[in-house]
Amino acid sequence: SGVYCLNLTQGGDVRTLYATGSVSITDRSLDGVALRGMPAFPVPGVVQVEGPPTDRDGTVIFAEPAQSASTNRNNALVEDGKFTLEGSVPGTYHIRANRLAPTMYVKSILYGDQDASEGLVTFRPGGAVLTVVLGSDGGQLSGTVEAVNADPAGNLMVGVAPPDRLGNRVDLFKWAPVDPAGHFQITGLAPGEYTVYAWDDPAAFLSEMADFRQAFSSRAVPVTIAAGASTAVQLKAISADDVRKVKARY
Repeated sequence: SGVYCLNLTQGGDVRTLYATGSVSITDRSLDGVALRGMPAFPVPGVVQVEGPPTDRDGTVIFAEPAQSASTNRNNALVEDGKFTLEGSVPGTYHIRANRLAPTMYVKSILYGDQDASEGLVTFRPGGAVLTVVLGSDGGQLSGTVEAVNADPAGNLMVGVAPPDRLGNRVDLFKWAPVDPAGHFQITGLAPGEYTVYAWDDPAAFLSEMADFRQAFSSRAVPVTIAAGASTAVQLKAISADDVRKVKARY
């Protein structure tokens, strides 16, 4: 018994139809439930670069659903500064850019005349253009990680998180492995304020949640990344046991 959401899905590389609905199940089966199929639509886009000239072609733009796990993410390759997210459906999405040059990052996002620079874009039919502005003056973060006993800590992951107000900018969350000698390096960081964590039992999805990170705030290191600059930090690893205790709440 309960209320359920219905979503039409399709095989193949590109959606041509979408449909959503809801039903309420009580004490009997339902037959003849109707879903109205609507045509999926393309979202045209352009990529611009601010800062030192850097090649933008070969970048891949991702649109990842912010709410519905049943809606597949969409992606498109940038060619001649343009891309098209084919087979899009209405909804709210996070925007990411992958395969960027080491100094590049997403600086701002526009959808039509909507400023979506805080991370969420609501797609709708109608041909509005998605503009992704890349900065080419990203900063670099490097450093070392020590285990709890002060020995070099290898085979861990370092996570970088933006301020909570930018929590919807999933592209600003960065990860890097720690080598056996305890060193790490992260490139392409947008200038700004971050907190840095060294995870012995990394949980990428949970680490993007502010309340999960809050449990480890005393072991986070704040950093300021300046445009085109390098910053170094020293971290202490957050033990796997401590991470598991907090993960159990979720």
